[in-house]
Amino acid sequence: MKTAIVTCVSENWLAPACVTLLSVSRNLDTAKADLIIVADQLSAQSIANVTAFEARHKVKINLSAYQAKGFASLDAHRYSSATFLRLCLPEIISQKYQRLL
Repeated sequence: MKTAIVTCVSENWLAPACVTLLSVSRNLDTAKADLIIVADQLSAQSIANVTAFEARHKVKINLSAYQAKGFASLDAHRYSSATFLRLCLPEIISQKYQRLL
């Protein structure tokens, strides 16, 4: 069974998401799971920071920068873009996964 451990974040929460997935990688058998960060509207610098983090800590994190279309019409005052990204996980994440955590 192919499993993905996914975090959905805004750009401000990218660093904590990396640390969380690093902890998962070090404390769980992630050989059967892929580590994924789904984020909305990332800058080139943020992408470079994740790449540097992966190299420094020898962990593979798949970064999915998703352009959240249609969220502008939703009530964004109450919920973050990461909340709306969770609703779109079936279309963002590959169908090769049988389980998303």
